[in-house]
Amino acid sequence: KLDIQENIMEMASIAGAEEIAKLDIQERTKRAMLAESVEDRIFELVDELEQIVEKNNGVLEGDAREEAIELAKQTKALQTQYDDLVNGRPSSLLELGKK
Repeated sequence: KLDIQENIMEMASIAGAEEIAKLDIQERTKRAMLAESVEDRIFELVDELEQIVEKNNGVLEGDAREEAIELAKQTKALQTQYDDLVNGRPSSLLELGKK
């Protein structure tokens, strides 16, 4: 599953390269650092999800099912953030720490 996730993220990066190139170096650097952190967290969540599935022999019920659903939701939200970052679109993550 990590190979599929890696391919999705690589394609998003390639697709956004042209837009990212238009940004100034500070913006590109900030986006790259944030995207790397988001990518790391996505892989952690995918690992956790795979462990839950394996631990439960592929049968997700009760608490395990709820935990799997929550991890899947978090993963999807982070994938959206990653896609925005690497495609030069506005991202709420860029606003963090600004005052």
